[in-house]
Amino acid sequence: MIPAVLLLLATAPVRVTLMDEVVELPRGEWRTLPIMLHQQPGTLDCGYRVIRGKPGIRLALLPKEDANALRQGLPHAEMAATPPGDRGQLRVPIRELGEYELVVDNREGESDAELQLTVSLIFGDRAALDVRYASPRRRIVVAVASLSLFAAVAAYAGVKLRKAMDTRP
Repeated sequence: MIPAVLLLLATAPVRVTLMDEVVELPRGEWRTLPIMLHQQPGTLDCGYRVIRGKPGIRLALLPKEDANALRQGLPHAEMAATPPGDRGQLRVPIRELGEYELVVDNREGESDAELQLTVSLIFGDRAALDVRYASPRRRIVVAVASLSLFAAVAAYAGVKLRKAMDTRP
């Protein structure tokens, strides 16, 4: 039993939050956040939501070498990117160990921006961390069945209590 529990814990997915804060980004500028994977591959899960300013924010994941090329104004390659907008989500499996940079870009924006930025690394099976919901029809069936079972148990207990009280001297 204990080895089975230890095996489940060893293979359980782990989410490490690197950043969850409000970021101010002036118009026409960009910033980077280093992402270092030295022990095991994982999945980068990040998202943003503009709180103030005109939409035009985008996220891009680059290997460190390409981020250095971006800083120097040279051609560079992006592993993945979101389109410019007022919100976006980026999920990228990173299979190779190394150093990467997440670029938060406001060069296409019309004004300074304030955004809520969340960046996490997921190690293990990412699908196990995804939240799933039952369909509305299934939720109704479960709620009605639960309430019916509760009412039946309460009625049965009430009948038994009433009989016990009636037979008492």
